[in-house]
Amino acid sequence: MLAPQICIIDEFLEAYARVAKSQQKQVREFIRKFREDPRSRAINYEKLHQARNTPDSAAPP
Repeated sequence: MLAPQICIIDEFLEAYARVAKSQQKQVREFIRKFREDPRSRAINYEKLHQARNTPDSAAPP
């Protein structure tokens, strides 16, 4: 089974720059945990409902 992947786009980086430093720390902690073990029980995944992948939002190959 392939490991989960995450794609960080420009809009994420722009939004990240606007949030409080304390929230930025939480984001960095999540990214660190995800890099170490994407299937870790320490990561709280939630199901996406009615999510669509459109051509302009697709991750690059």
